[in-house]
Amino acid sequence: MILQYFSILVVDDEEKLKNASSTILSNMGYDITSTASAKEALYIVDSQVFDLILSDVVMPEMDRHDLVELVKKNSRLFVFS
Repeated sequence: MILQYFSILVVDDEEKLKNASSTILSNMGYDITSTASAKEALYIVDSQVFDLILSDVVMPEMDRHDLVELVKKNSRLFVFS
């Protein structure tokens, strides 16, 4: 059983992959927020609570490793990478 309020942030600079991931997860009943920017993801994490962040590995502004490190420093999220 999937909980309707399970929230996922999708971060991917490739528009088609971001949209496909978001659509599939949304159709499965998850609450989806998406962005094409790791920097924008940091702002979003500061203002919303997520159960999971699904991120691309290589992005122009910062990679997933840098994003994970900043999220760990500035958020109450448990980070598993």
